[in-house]
Amino acid sequence: MIQAPCKNCPHRKMKCHSSCKRWIKYETERDKEREIINAEKKREQGLTGFAIDNAIKTKKQRRTGK
Repeated sequence: MIQAPCKNCPHRKMKCHSSCKRWIKYETERDKEREIINAEKKREQGLTGFAIDNAIKTKKQRRTGK
């Protein structure tokens, strides 16, 4: 996994993620990696897409308390 560009960034400030080109590029690459990992997990575990999506949704709900 690639390292976030924020570590030791001299331009880091509050709420800079929405305008930082380095962060946006990092986030895009990270999302691609996650898609590959999730696809492998689906294939290996033999779960349907619905089961994976439901598990992710449940995990997000537990984190946010909604």
